[in-house]
Amino acid sequence: MWRPSAIPVILLVVAGTIGSAQQRFEFNKKGAYRSISSPTATVDLQTLQGFNFRVWLGTNATVGERAFVDGIPPNRIGCEYPVNSNIEHLYGAGIWIGALVDTGTGSSTQRIAAVTTGYDWGAQGARNEMFGHQVVRDTFFHASILQPNGANRRGVDDDHDGKIDEDELDGYDNDGDWNPFVDDVGGDGVPDSLEIGCRGGYDPLKNPDPADDDYAPLVYDSCHPDPNTGGLLRKNDKEQRTEKNGIPDHGEPHVDEDYGAVSESDIYVGYKDLFQDPAVSGHIPLGLKVFQKSYAWRNYIKDPFIVLEYTITNIGTRTLDSVYIGFFVDPLVGPFLAPDLTQHKYVAYVPSVRTGYASNAFDKPSTPIGVTVLGTPGLLESLRYTFSWNRFEDNPGTDLEHYQRMSSGNIKPNQPLTSGLDTQFLFAFGPFESIHPGEILKISVALVTGDGIEVGESPLLANAGKALALFNSGYQLPVVPPSPPLRAERGDHRVRLNWQWHEGDPLFDPLETWDDSDKLVETLPMDNWRRRNPPEGKTRGGRVFEGFKLWRSETPDFTPGSFSLLKQFDIADELHFEFDTGLSYDFVDSNLIVGKTYWYSVTSFTIPRITYVSIPDTTGGPPRIDTVRTPYAESDAGGNAKKIQLPFIPSERLGEVKVVPNPYRSDLDYTFEQGGWEGLGRLWTENERVIWFTHLPARAVVRIFSLSGDIVATIRHDDLSRSASNRPEGQEEWHLLSDGGRAIASGVYVFTVESELGTQIGKFVVIR
Repeated sequence: MWRPSAIPVILLVVAGTIGSAQQRFEFNKKGAYRSISSPTATVDLQTLQGFNFRVWLGTNATVGERAFVDGIPPNRIGCEYPVNSNIEHLYGAGIWIGALVDTGTGSSTQRIAAVTTGYDWGAQGARNEMFGHQVVRDTFFHASILQPNGANRRGVDDDHDGKIDEDELDGYDNDGDWNPFVDDVGGDGVPDSLEIGCRGGYDPLKNPDPADDDYAPLVYDSCHPDPNTGGLLRKNDKEQRTEKNGIPDHGEPHVDEDYGAVSESDIYVGYKDLFQDPAVSGHIPLGLKVFQKSYAWRNYIKDPFIVLEYTITNIGTRTLDSVYIGFFVDPLVGPFLAPDLTQHKYVAYVPSVRTGYASNAFDKPSTPIGVTVLGTPGLLESLRYTFSWNRFEDNPGTDLEHYQRMSSGNIKPNQPLTSGLDTQFLFAFGPFESIHPGEILKISVALVTGDGIEVGESPLLANAGKALALFNSGYQLPVVPPSPPLRAERGDHRVRLNWQWHEGDPLFDPLETWDDSDKLVETLPMDNWRRRNPPEGKTRGGRVFEGFKLWRSETPDFTPGSFSLLKQFDIADELHFEFDTGLSYDFVDSNLIVGKTYWYSVTSFTIPRITYVSIPDTTGGPPRIDTVRTPYAESDAGGNAKKIQLPFIPSERLGEVKVVPNPYRSDLDYTFEQGGWEGLGRLWTENERVIWFTHLPARAVVRIFSLSGDIVATIRHDDLSRSASNRPEGQEEWHLLSDGGRAIASGVYVFTVESELGTQIGKFVVIR
C-alpha cells in the first residue's frame, strides 16, 4: 500500500518549533534519530526503545514507523521482534484523548465532543495533534536501573539531601536545588556567548542573544518569523525561549539527579496538543500536556512487552467531562520485505486480558502485536470498553465521529484471518468523569508481542498477563540469579559441557540467590535449605533458585533469539515447581556435524514470585488483597554463551584431504540456512565465499595452482598453534582469492598438501 508523506502543516509545525534553518537528519550514538537545525542546538525527534522487542518513539505522540513524521529512513523497522529478525509490526500507533467540553461564552455556550489524536491515519492522510516543542526539555530523557553507583535507582538518595526519588525525568528542577546564577545556560546547554544566529555571533552590545532563545517578553524575534503569517513574534514563550526564563533546564547540573528508575531503559518525553490542525474540520485542542514514560527490560524480565505510562494534565481553562482514552493501532505485521503485507493482517480482541492485537496468517515468520490496558484511576472492571476496526479509507475524520467511536462500548467481532483488507483498530475505554484545569489523569498500557497468540513458548496473551502482574506489583523486579560458568570440551561428533560453580569463579553460586521480598519462601521452616544461613543483613525471604536450562543455537554468529532448549534441570523439593528432575551439572551433546558451528548457553531460573496486591474499593469499603504469581526470573542466555566448531579429524595417512564443496558453484546457496558455511543469508556478501580443505594433517602447507602451473595461493596449517584458541582442527578455509587479493576465475585448479606424511595432489573445480 502506498501512503504519502506527512501533510504539509505537520512539516510546518516541526520547522516552526525548531527554527527557520533548513532541517537535516543524522543518527547519533544513542540510536536516536536527531534533527539538527543549527550548529549549537540539537534535538532528538525519535529514539529507539527496547531490547529484543523494540519500537521507535517520536515526540509527536506516535510509536512505530510514523514516529518519523517525514517517513522512516530506509531499512528501519518501526517495531521489531525478535531483534534482527526484520519482522515489522507497526506502521503507527498512538494515544487518543476524547472529552466533552464547553465552547463559547454566555448564551452562546455549547457542549461539543473534542478528540486529540496522537496518531491517526484515514482517508485524509496522517494526523498528529500532539507535539513536543522541540527544545531539550521536551525531547527524550533516558535513565536506567543499570546506571553505575546506584544512580537513578529507586529508594536511593542520589543527591544526599535526605529525600529519595523526588525528581522526575522531565528536565525541571523538581527538588529545589537550582541556582539561577550559575545553572541556567539555556535549554540547548549552550550559553549566549557561544551561540550563533541569523545576525552572526555573540556581541554583548549589538547581538547579546544571537540564537534568540532568551526570554524577553517585550522584544521581537527578528530571526524566526511566524511560519503562517510571516510576522515577527515576541520572545514571550518560556517553553521556546529557554535562556533567562527562570525555569531550570538541561544545562542545570542538578536536574533529575534523584529520579527513581523503573526499568533497564526508562525513556521520558513530553508533548502538548495546543496545535490546531486546519486540515481537520472542526477539531478543537483540549489544552493538554502529556508526559509519556516507557519502560523496557532485557535481563530482569525476558517477556517481550514495553510499558507506556501517560500522565495527562489539563493545562487549559475548561473542564473536560466524560473522558475516554483510546489507543489507535495501524498495524503492519510480517517480514519487512514481504509483498502485500497490508492485506495479510487481521485484528482481534480478547476481553479476559483486555487486549487488542493484530497478526499475520500468511507470511512466515511473523509475530503479533497487541495493546493491553494495565492501569487507570479506577478498577478496570468498572470501565466501558470499545474495540473496532475498519479499512483506513473508511476511518472517520471529525472529532464527533471519533468520540462516538471511542465511547460506543461496542466490541466488533474479530476480523477473519483471510480478510485481505488493510485494516486498523481502535481500543478505547472510559468514561473518566472530569478533569478540571490543573488536574491529571494517569493511564498505563503495554505493547505486547510473542511467538504466537495462545500457544508457543512465549505467547502474546500470556505475556499480556505477565505485564499486568508486573504492573500490579508496583514494578517490583524479580531477583535474577547469575548464569553459571560454562565449560565446553570438544570431541568426535560431540561436545561435553559442565557448569558446576567453584570457589573463585565469577559472580556467585546461582544456588545462593537470595530474595528478601519473596513471600513464598518465608512460609518454609528456618531449617530449610532455602532459609538456613542467610547472607549478612538479610532477615527475611530466602533462596529462590530453582534450576538450570541448557540452550543450543546452530547459527554461525551469536543470535539471542535463535537458541532452542535442549534440557532442563530443576530442584526436587517440597515446593514441587517445574519437573523435579533434580540438578545436574554435566551434559554430552552427541551426533553433531563436524565443521559446523554451535553455540551453547546455560541459564539459571528461580521459583515463581508471589506478590500481594492491594486493590482499592471504589465504594469506600476496605481494599481487597489479590495474590499475583509472576513467572520465574531467568538469567541472560548471552551471559556464558560458548561458540564451538567441531573439527574435522586430522588425517594420519596420506591422501585423506578433501575439498568441500567440489565443484564450487557460484549459482548455488552455501549460506547457513541452506546447510553451508558462508554465514547468515541476510548478511551474505561476495566476501563470504569459501572453500574448505578438510582432514588436514596436524601440520601442513596447502598450495593452489592453475592448470598452467602458476601458483595462486598458499595456506599454512598448524593445529598445534591454534589448540588454545578453540579454533577447529584439521581444516582450513580459502576465500577464493589469490595471494594478491584478486578473486579467482572459473576453472580447474590443482592443489598440493605437503606434510610429514608426504605430498598429496588433487584437483577441484570453481564454476562462476
